[in-house]
Amino acid sequence: MVINRELILKHKFVYFGDKLEWIYIDVDKPNTNVKFEIKDSGGNIKDTINSTTNNYGIVECSKNITKEYLPTGLYYLVSTCNGNSLFESFEVSYAGVLIAKGLETLLQGFQKIPVYDEVGINFTENNLKLARFTYSNWIYGEKTYFRGNNNDFNLYTDIYPLYNQGIAILKNQNIDITEDVYASYKFPFFNEIQFFSYLKLALDEINATPPVTEYSFDNYPVAFDSFLVMKAYTYCLKQLLLDIEFWNNRVIFPEPPGIRGTLNTLLSSAQTELNTLKTQVKGRWLVSPASISSYRITVPYTIDNINYRLYTIASITGLGAGGLGPY
Repeated sequence: MVINRELILKHKFVYFGDKLEWIYIDVDKPNTNVKFEIKDSGGNIKDTINSTTNNYGIVECSKNITKEYLPTGLYYLVSTCNGNSLFESFEVSYAGVLIAKGLETLLQGFQKIPVYDEVGINFTENNLKLARFTYSNWIYGEKTYFRGNNNDFNLYTDIYPLYNQGIAILKNQNIDITEDVYASYKFPFFNEIQFFSYLKLALDEINATPPVTEYSFDNYPVAFDSFLVMKAYTYCLKQLLLDIEFWNNRVIFPEPPGIRGTLNTLLSSAQTELNTLKTQVKGRWLVSPASISSYRITVPYTIDNINYRLYTIASITGLGAGGLGPY
């Protein structure tokens, strides 16, 4: 079922110092008051923002994220306009930094994929004339064009895009439902939920690498940053290779010549760098001593990957030590 209103979050993962930005679109509610509430996972209201849609039924808002305002965790943005509500979830997490400054940068060529003159599938629903297109995550703010019968349609007057749904409402009653409607738009190949999933897999892997740890995105050492981003990057490259191969005869955006060879080269290079990083970012320095002793204790001749937890030497003193230490 098509909903002729949308709540669009520019980012689903943010961190302290970022701005939470969103767009509310309501086709039938120009110049109308809208209430936005930010709620925590328990349903408690953390903030309320009131605003008004413009002549096209659109309003853009933002809110600064601070540790005092919204600590790390899951939240919900709820919009209410004339009794109709929508909500989107977002998370305050350091993963937002890794996504924005790491993965979005490395994969920027795949995050604004252009589609030119895609012909839509026209249909009617609830007395609305609509056109549906292949992808459903258009980028708000990027140039979006529509045309038909060799005429360009005016945005928000002749035709109204629903960005999250990949659907256009044919508002101009002179547009015939049998008429071909063409759209040009941009969409990201990856969404932030996918990025977060890959980062979580990377964090699980480094946690499982001896010495075993239980870090989360809120408390892991900053030295992990490069490994997590690079590991998630390899997951993304593998997905790109698989998707392009699997959907080769179905993609509607232009596939650059040699893209598979380029992706394989990037993947090989990233994997080599990743193998080096893994040996550098995880060491015994991450493990706290099980105990501290001031008396003599017999230490096994061989310190292996199991008993090192009990026999990590902090200092050496005594006759013959030559004043060496601490270590």
